[in-house]
Formats: sequence, structure tokens, C-alpha cells
Amino acid sequence: MNVLPSTPHSQRGVTMVLFTIGMVAIIGMAGLALDMGHAYLNKTRLQNALDAAALSGAKVLNDMHDVGQATAAALTTFNMHLEGELADAGLVPTVEVSETLSPFAPGGINPRYLRARVNDFPMQVWLAQVLPGIGNTQSVGGSAVAGPIPLGPKKCDIAPMIICADPGDTDCSDGNCFGYSMGGEEEQTLKTHSGNSSDWEVGPGNFQLIELDCGPGGDCVRDALSGEYEGCIEGDSVTTKPGNTVGPVAQGFNTRFGIYQGGMSSSEAPPDVVTYRDFDSSGNYFWHEGYLSRLQNGPWDYSPQPEGMGVPQRRILAVPFGNCTGTTDGRGEVEVLGYGCFFMTRPTSHSGNTQEIYGQFIAECKADGSVIEAPPIDDDDFDLYKIVLYKDPDSQDS
Repeated sequence: MNVLPSTPHSQRGVTMVLFTIGMVAIIGMAGLALDMGHAYLNKTRLQNALDAAALSGAKVLNDMHDVGQATAAALTTFNMHLEGELADAGLVPTVEVSETLSPFAPGGINPRYLRARVNDFPMQVWLAQVLPGIGNTQSVGGSAVAGPIPLGPKKCDIAPMIICADPGDTDCSDGNCFGYSMGGEEEQTLKTHSGNSSDWEVGPGNFQLIELDCGPGGDCVRDALSGEYEGCIEGDSVTTKPGNTVGPVAQGFNTRFGIYQGGMSSSEAPPDVVTYRDFDSSGNYFWHEGYLSRLQNGPWDYSPQPEGMGVPQRRILAVPFGNCTGTTDGRGEVEVLGYGCFFMTRPTSHSGNTQEIYGQFIAECKADGSVIEAPPIDDDDFDLYKIVLYKDPDSQDS
């Protein structure tokens, strides 16, 4: 058999083929790293926007019990958190609500969980498409579910005040409870002043403040009234705190109206988005109904975060109802009958003779809390809760 001799020309041909194959492999592997890294970055950006949307929507859903408002809040928040090329991609997530977490069944009479998801967003593949089996697009998606979680025996994010209540009137089903009318256009005194010494509700020397576990002195009161304190109250009673604590009370409480004194700042304690107060153009007092209208439709006094300073519903505080019967001094134990949500109608003064905190009783309170983790629940008959993210039972992308 005759064997053709190897020639430099034939060797150059083989070398060129091997070089071409090697270059394709190098370009493909480098492109795979770059393109997959690009896709991963955008998937992370997408998931962050979905997480924020689900938390925002679930908060509105559980506060307002309105699916339309919750959906609008989720979509607005999603768009506000999109970054990079995703911001110009025209993405619109699917927003669904459910009464239960698992299974997540869209719809229901009293939904408490909200899901925001994007199933397929095509990302352009550039260099990696030279490899076999790699197309010119790579799909990314994401899903986020948020909803309430009960706080059990702990009551968290409670204002350090107490309002004396009727222990014989704990049924709120008729719109009245603890001796007060829910939604009534009248102010209740949540913290009194030194000029009220002839009518101490809790006891002499007490101005309706209560002790928390964040230490002695005014710093604890200021932090709690500004919203920085995230501790909890355990048990069925609270300890009253003697003393007027005028400066810290005003410094902490007034941040909710965008008033900053005593070293307080908006980075620590942001204002509400609606700080308007006093009388409206018709001469009517500005009550919670008017607040909700402006909260939903504007005008806002402070634009909401992240671009602005404002945080919705900072003017809503959870305050314990107490059985003050038999209380004789400024420090003692008061039985807690329940918790009420109060709309703060106006800032407070810095004068001990006039400093009072006023609020409109709007509902039994479902206060936000500070629990990091707890098992999912499907029972809607719980007292205090916070909104958290859950693993989507129907998706690996959450």
C-alpha cells in the first residue's frame, strides 16, 4: 500500500482546523461565563424587585383588605425597584392573592397572601451561542410570596403609652369596644400633661406612659415613639412609667410628621407620606378617612421611599387598652385588655403643661412586629402580625 508522505501544506490544514476548534471552545467558555453572569445579575435584580413588590402588596392587602389597591401597590413598588436594563424592558409581573399559603389558590373571599412573579424574561446571549445547543436567548424568571405571620403571645412594635378602657366592653363586633367607637371622628388622649393632675387616669405622677425593655430614661421613650424600638411586650399586663418625659416624647413622636429635633433625623425615623393636619378647605377636621384618601390618591407631603423620605402609615400606632381600675400610683401593673390602632391627628408640644398625644381610634390593631422566622399559618383568626416573605410553594425561583 502506498502511503502519501506528510507535507507542510497538509500539516498547516490540520493545524488550522485544530486552532479554529480551540478558538470556538475558548470563546464559547468565556462567553458562557460572561453571558451566564449577565443572566444571573439580572435574575437577582428581578428577584429583588419581586420581593419588594410582594411585601408592599401584602402589607396593603392586610391593612386595607382591597385586592385592587394591593395589586396597584405591588406593581408600583416593582417598577420602582427595577434596575439596569430591566427598567426599560416593559416587565409587568403577574400578581395573585390567596387565602392560604400552601396550597396557593388564587382568589378567595378573604385573601391574606400575595404573589408577584415573572415566568419568562428572555435575556440576549452573545458569545456563548457559538457552542452547540446554546441558543441566542436565555430565559430568567422569579417569584415572591408575602403574607402575615402571627406574633403569638408577644405584642411587638407597640407605642409606649396606654389608654384606660372599659373591661366590660371587649366585643368589637358592633363597632364599639373598650368604651370607644371605632372610626368615630373624635380624638382620644393617649398621653396626658401635668396640668391634668386633678384627673389622673392611671395614677398620680403617671402621664399614660409604660415601661419597655430598652432601658431607663428618656432615650427608650423617644426611640419607641419614633419607631426605632422593635422589642415586644410579653404577658397580659404592662408596667406603667412615672414622669412626663416631655422632650423625648416630642422628639420621637413628631418625626412621624416630619418634625426633627433633639438629634433625630429622617434616616432613623422617616416621616409619613401624609403629614397634613389641622382643618381642610371645608373647615372639617382631618380624620383618618381623609388621610386614606390622600395616602391613595395624593397629594403627598413626602414622596415614598426609596426615592423619597416618606413611609406610608407612620401616623398609625398600636396602643394597649388597659384596665386602670384600682391603679393608685405612677408605677404599677396594668392589665392589658387588647390593642387598638390609632390615627395620630396632630404633633405634640414641648411644654409639660400642655403636652398631650391625641389619636382617633380606627380599629382593633393588627400591628407590625419584629419576628424573623416562624412557621406558615393558614388560620386568619390571629391577633398581631407582621408581613414576611415566604417560599413560593409552586416555584423554585422564590
